[in-house]
Amino acid sequence: MWGNYRSLEPLHLLLDSQEQVDLIRSFITLYETTGSMSAINRGLSGYHIIGVALDAYQKGYRDFDVEKAYAGFRKLLMEDTFLPWTNGAPQTSLDRFYIENGYFPALKKGEKETVQGVHAWERRQAVAVTLETAYDDWCMAEWAKILNKKEDYELFSKRAHNYKNVFDERVGFMAPKSADGEWVLSESEYSPVWSGGQGGREYYTEMNGWIYTFHVQQDVAGLINLIGGREKFVDKLNALFQAQFEGYNNPPEPLTTQDNHG
Repeated sequence: MWGNYRSLEPLHLLLDSQEQVDLIRSFITLYETTGSMSAINRGLSGYHIIGVALDAYQKGYRDFDVEKAYAGFRKLLMEDTFLPWTNGAPQTSLDRFYIENGYFPALKKGEKETVQGVHAWERRQAVAVTLETAYDDWCMAEWAKILNKKEDYELFSKRAHNYKNVFDERVGFMAPKSADGEWVLSESEYSPVWSGGQGGREYYTEMNGWIYTFHVQQDVAGLINLIGGREKFVDKLNALFQAQFEGYNNPPEPLTTQDNHG
């Protein structure tokens, strides 16, 4: 669902709505059977079945147990870990930090990983986890509004704005922040292309700061204001498509470890 939810799943709903409803039912069955919708083959960051199901419901396809789906979705965002490449694992201290502080903390430079459950290759991907989860939180707020769950609506609506907590005004990009509230990288160290290493994995998910800075589809107006208004936003969006890699600092280190996910 990490990549599919943006375009493939909405297309799937148009081409074969019944099969898409069956997909949603399958996630509900997974929840009934295992206790978690993420119990089998969860890969990258985000629990975007929440948004895929919301898209179907809002377009009139409602032949599934909505209350049970909601319970499963809520468990994903309140009890399951947000760490990439985990299958139905319980929360870690990093997940509880997100819930309490509004962002997923990144390691400081040179800091060794101590949290059990963090994938040795995929790392924390802290900025991506924050942004992907904030979008899921917005989708959950929409579900809560549909089902008239007022307290949940207020909770998840607030969390949907967590993207603001990882926007570094110094550099103008979404950037990693450590648990003590400090930016991990200085202005001179940060690169929207190279920071995070191969695939951006230390901070992002198989992308970089350029791409993830625009990952706020739930609040485009808020992102425009965060970047500095319409003119600056348009300039930055143009730069996303025009910027060349030449001239950037901090080139990637040579690949020494093979990606074991193929």
